[in-house]
Amino acid sequence: ATKHAVEGWADALADEVAPLGIKVTCVAPGPFRTDWAGRSLHKTTSRLADYAETVAARMNAMAQRGKNQPGDPARAAAAMIHITEVDKPPLHLVLGAFGMNAVTNKLKESLTEVEAWRAVGEPTDFPKG
Repeated sequence: ATKHAVEGWADALADEVAPLGIKVTCVAPGPFRTDWAGRSLHKTTSRLADYAETVAARMNAMAQRGKNQPGDPARAAAAMIHITEVDKPPLHLVLGAFGMNAVTNKLKESLTEVEAWRAVGEPTDFPKG
């Protein structure tokens, strides 16, 4: 949910600052071999049973990956530098195969749901004529 909020904020910001020549890119990385999920990650000591199968499971999976994440931080940095050197950088830059698959699958699911409910949502306009 937090990433989605940041992406929405970046979309709005990009529209507002475009007339000033300012470009915005929201970078969505997959798992990279950094210390993010290692010693630099501070976890709460509280444990809530309601989150055992969701948040806690995800945190445990990240901790077990250790330094085996597929993403190369140097290559990610090179990609981010590259987009600063082009005339039309992307609004969204997804890094790594894991990230690319996760983002494209989520977008496909969202589009499928939107299309499935078109017959309910589209007719809510005022009648034409």
